[in-house]
Amino acid sequence: MANKKLRLDMALVEQGFFPSRTRAQASIMAGEILVNGEVDTRADRTVLPEDKITLKEKSCPYVSRGGLKLAGAMKTWGISVAGKTCVDIGVATGGFSDCMIQAGAKDVYGVDVGKGQLADEMRRYKNFHFKPETNARYMTADLFETAPEFAAVDVSFISLTMIMEPLFKVMAPQSEIVFLIKPQFELTPKQVPHGIVKTEENRQLAIKRVQDFFEENLKEKYGGVSGDVIESPIKGTHGNTEYLWHVKLNKPAF
Repeated sequence: MANKKLRLDMALVEQGFFPSRTRAQASIMAGEILVNGEVDTRADRTVLPEDKITLKEKSCPYVSRGGLKLAGAMKTWGISVAGKTCVDIGVATGGFSDCMIQAGAKDVYGVDVGKGQLADEMRRYKNFHFKPETNARYMTADLFETAPEFAAVDVSFISLTMIMEPLFKVMAPQSEIVFLIKPQFELTPKQVPHGIVKTEENRQLAIKRVQDFFEENLKEKYGGVSGDVIESPIKGTHGNTEYLWHVKLNKPAF
């Protein structure tokens, strides 16, 4: 990087920290990159040749902090995935999937519209089945050898209301789902200035919109039970507050 100014994500690739900008950006957004000893979550931040870039000391037991979010939800609601077939919608780096596998899942399917963010460590798991370039809105039951009994959903730039029914269709009759509600993707652009949901009123409105859609359109059809909503123990992009929502299905025979 001698005598060159570079974006932080490009500098990470050039210095050999990551094989691609996509992977670098995922790590930056997760708060895992230090510039001159300080965390910087801006992939487009300019770094100079004299700037020191380092990786934050590994303190998370999963490949990303997403695993901590799911682990918190599973502990709160007493969810066990031991011996179960699971699906991770929006797998990205693989934090949710890593959490499921470490908790004893039999098989975990990682579904994502992209393909470049998955952590290399996830490929060591023989019971992890990566399904890249797969849009969850159009997935079908033949994607899985066995219908999933548990799902965790973390998607961006799309409302959860677009994901619910396609997911419910492929789940086992008795199953559980944890949704990560990101208010910035459930509201209008006017309610999310600069990508940040600033008021508690709007955050609660986002939760209500997701739950109302479920209650009005899917609850009876899929025997669904809307459970608790808790605040995620970890902030999302740009410091946005996120929420975890527990749903149970008891699908009637169609």
